[in-house]
Amino acid sequence: FRGGAAVYTPGSARSGIWILYEGRARLIVAGASQRHPYSVFLNSGDVLGVPETLVNGSYNARLETITSSTFGCLGRSSLCLLLACDVILRSQLIEELSRGLTLATRRSANGM
Repeated sequence: FRGGAAVYTPGSARSGIWILYEGRARLIVAGASQRHPYSVFLNSGDVLGVPETLVNGSYNARLETITSSTFGCLGRSSLCLLLACDVILRSQLIEELSRGLTLATRRSANGM
């Protein structure tokens, strides 16, 4: 992808998990009011689209390149096959999900 290109936009059909191999990109997420989006700047090795791929939903953010960038894309069926075969990867994913769910439930319990 050339610099400034949109890889995906909010509402676009999910195509999988994106892995940034080379370059820089940013993820633009709309705030609660849609008027105050925030950006997360990304570097090589960052992974995107996991929640949308797991729930088989559409993307809820915009991923765009800052510099010329190379991505890999892993579709949902390939992810499921990989997780079925790789016990270590599956365990790491479960641990990471557990940490995220713990944080999210604590925030919602505190009214955040």
